[in-house]
Formats: sequence, C-alpha cells, structure tokens
Amino acid sequence: KTCKAWINFNGTGTVAIRDSFNVASLTDNGTGDYTITFSQAFSNINYCYAGCAGNDDHFISSRNYGSFPPTTTTSRMASVQYNGGGKSDDNLISVINYENHIQNTRKYSCNYCTITKLDRHNGRTCTNNCSNWIEI
Repeated sequence: KTCKAWINFNGTGTVAIRDSFNVASLTDNGTGDYTITFSQAFSNINYCYAGCAGNDDHFISSRNYGSFPPTTTTSRMASVQYNGGGKSDDNLISVINYENHIQNTRKYSCNYCTITKLDRHNGRTCTNNCSNWIEI
C-alpha cells in the first residue's frame, strides 16, 4: 500500500489544516463532519484510510456511504464520541489515506530507439540499454 494523502487539522471553530500531503482543501460540513479534497486523484474508489482524533473518547468514522458515496477526489469522515456515538468537533484530527497503487507512474519514450514504456520504479533502461528517455 502507498500512503497517497495525509492531513493533520484543527476541527474546531474555523477548521484549519496544520500540515498535509496531497490535500487541496478541507471542508467543514457541520459538527464533527469533514470532507478532504485531494490535490491528485486516487486511481479508484477502493482506497482505505485510518484516522484518529485528539480526545480520548473520539474516533474517526467513515461517512462514505448512502448519500456520501466515495469518489477518487474526496473523502468524507466524522469525528465521533465513543460514549453516545454523537459527532463532535475535535482540535486534533489526523487522517492517512492509502491506495494499492504505485505513485507517480509516468510514461517515457526512448529518444534514440522510439520504444515507449511505463516507468513504475523510475528505472530508465530500455531493452536496447539506451539512456535517452524523455517523459511524454
């Protein structure tokens, strides 16, 4: 699995991203209800995530069901209290999104022998051992 996005944010008052990777924005949908919008889309909707909230009695729950289906560009979740199960804002929320996909897959063409290939490991040697790769 590849960690394709993560975020650490304050979910109280006006929500504020402290730090993130591959996150374009964060939306506050109401008490304890947040949507993360990714800068670079996931390859499909079958990604997974894990998260935690700062208070001892909170956990992160998926909101990607029913009227909130998963998309490749957003992930919706809730901060929920263990006791009573109600949604609640929290001042420290962290979420990591994983995908079974190799990041930054690029397509290259050999400038010398015109072979084209996908480069999943950044190795740039064609079958003719050329070193004239250009990204296309």
